[in-house]
Amino acid sequence: MSSKKSTKTSGLTLEEEKEAIKKTLKNVIYKDPDDCIVFKIAKAIYKQEFSIQGKEVTKVDLDQILEESIIFALRLFFIAYIEGNEPFKSILEENTIYKSFISLRHCLYAKVLRKEEGYSKLITIFDTFDKGNIGLLNFPVSSGGLFSKEKLKANKTRW
Repeated sequence: MSSKKSTKTSGLTLEEEKEAIKKTLKNVIYKDPDDCIVFKIAKAIYKQEFSIQGKEVTKVDLDQILEESIIFALRLFFIAYIEGNEPFKSILEENTIYKSFISLRHCLYAKVLRKEEGYSKLITIFDTFDKGNIGLLNFPVSSGGLFSKEKLKANKTRW
């Protein structure tokens, strides 16, 4: 099927769909400061570490918060991508421990249904991708360093 032809589901050409997806992702990830993932994460960090504690914030602090927010968002997107796409999807679905206790879907499902904070579960997921073998879980390290705590300059314990 040529990329010029329209798809069955949307009536858009493949190229138009690609452009629409790119535009949507750009908006969701970083374009609109009031309604994007990166800035929402950054605002939460600022509020927790500076606003509530009454600390003075510097330009360096703001730059580090923004950089760490981008890393956090990229980690989430990476995990969501591999959990939903082959060959990783079938590997992860075969691993009962990952599927039942560590997966991003499990983390978010619990948060939504029980109104729990999923933050500590996210940290477990990040550690699993960073270190590989955790407890009974034999998981391949495949992040290329994205999940390393060394990526976080200001506060290596934050995530």
